[in-house]
Amino acid sequence: MPLGQRMDMSQRTALYRLFNTSDVLLYVGIAFDPKNRWYEHASTKSWWPEVARKEVEWHANRPTALAAERRAIVAERPLYNIVLSVDPMRAPTRTKPTKPAATRSAPRSARNPVAAIRTFERAAAKVERARAELEDEIRRAIATEEWQIIHVVTVTGWSRETIRKIARPATSRPAAAED
Repeated sequence: MPLGQRMDMSQRTALYRLFNTSDVLLYVGIAFDPKNRWYEHASTKSWWPEVARKEVEWHANRPTALAAERRAIVAERPLYNIVLSVDPMRAPTRTKPTKPAATRSAPRSARNPVAAIRTFERAAAKVERARAELEDEIRRAIATEEWQIIHVVTVTGWSRETIRKIARPATSRPAAAED
């Protein structure tokens, strides 16, 4: 959906699950047009070639689909969903599974402490940039009234207070009017 366009929250929305050949759940998402969304994933996500099977379930409207997506991500822990697995105000609670220790060799950075620190700093900078981009998008969506705080809470699973702190620069409305 183009940035300036207002989202129709009452439109029928698909919740989709993407699996690999071993039936490992890779990703859970929602879209008005799942085939178009998959095309976007195919051109932007490095994990897309792993997708072997797709499941789609339709919901009457976007808020219902958002709530179902949140429940699915929290309960089913897909490998590549990021937004609901990390609250920007807390430490991450989930990491990508790795091979058992007996089958992997130590990465170069683990053998060189300076390289390990630089690797960590680069990763931390990426996380911070992603967080800043997400917060900017939340501010924009709330400021343009494309989304209300309750929608962001539903999608992210973050507290209303966290969303209000993020959105505060974007809005001057009283707190009671935000919900």
